Amino acid sequence: MPTSQRLESFSLELAGEQVLLHPFGSIFWTSASALVLSDLHFGKEASFRKAGLPVPDGGMEEDLLKITHLLHETKAERLIITGDLLHARTSSTPEVTQSVATWRHQFPELSIQLTLGNHDRHVRSIPMEWKFEIHPTRLVIPPFVFQHDPSASPDGYVIAGHLHPVFSTGSTKRRRSLRLPCFHVTREYAVLPAFGHFTGGHPVRRESEDRLFAIAGDRIVEV
Repeated sequence: MPTSQRLESFSLELAGEQVLLHPFGSIFWTSASALVLSDLHFGKEASFRKAGLPVPDGGMEEDLLKITHLLHETKAERLIITGDLLHARTSSTPEVTQSVATWRHQFPELSIQLTLGNHDRHVRSIPMEWKFEIHPTRLVIPPFVFQHDPSASPDGYVIAGHLHPVFSTGSTKRRRSLRLPCFHVTREYAVLPAFGHFTGGHPVRRESEDRLFAIAGDRIVEV
């Protein structure tokens, strides 16, 4: 949740550009004034409840508050979401649509760009009142390519999501394994952690040259 305590961002160079990794799971591209998120999965609770599974509500509102906090802190002029904004076809309930529309009205001048993820493609359409610019596969803003799936591109360094990367410390006799959402940075692409609270995660398959930046409470730690 947003907090009055200032969280510590981690400065990193990607493709010759300075970016800031934030403990909420976002990247801020400083020279472009762009805030980048992935895998919000809005409406997942609503989808589960429609399927008869009792899950608590309110998580999407917390995620919207986190985005608001980041926008005020960074003064970003552009918000880029690299896929899986919505969870399923049943996610676009009137309550979800109205909540995001109400939040959107707070930032009428903000450019919001969405590259569709695999979950978004199951949704009939993104509500028009949200005023999002939709990119079906990718968004190229040199030197970066924003897309959902992490894979190399000849058009630039890729910033993606989809995998919900998690770093696991491993367990010992005295200590249980600790799982922390993380940023997975390779030579050709960077994978953001899932921004949504109700998403889960998957352990990273790490190559020798990869860098991992774990979210450890209020700060980012390279591991």
